[in-house]
Amino acid sequence: MLFVNDGYESTNEAVGQLEELGLDHVKYHKYYPGVDEYPKLGVIVTPGELQLAPYIPNKMIDLGTRILGLSTIFEIISILGIDDSKTHLLVSEYLKDIVEISKSIDEKRKESQTNKEILESIINRTLGTEVFVPITR
Repeated sequence: MLFVNDGYESTNEAVGQLEELGLDHVKYHKYYPGVDEYPKLGVIVTPGELQLAPYIPNKMIDLGTRILGLSTIFEIISILGIDDSKTHLLVSEYLKDIVEISKSIDEKRKESQTNKEILESIINRTLGTEVFVPITR
């Protein structure tokens, strides 16, 4: 698949993170502005950079923006020289945001499941059958 991002470093970092998560069975062809040669594949994956895709594939997967790990947060705090009294507050606020994002994702997943069940019910009633016709992706 073609992995599209906004620059050399961020592309390599994102692909590395996907591979660390166990998504290493896929061959990632990296694309970012300035890359002249790339394969035209059926699938493009990107972390929120759809507008940078060099062509329109059969399928685009937008992973959305990435959440920084705590080690990255502490590295930023260290580089910026933020004192310890503010570090606790920054990390606490960041973790609250992560929890809120996780809750929102779970709510959307539940909503999606409910909508799927409603659609399946409508399809089954429309077909006039008691046979369950599942919706697949």
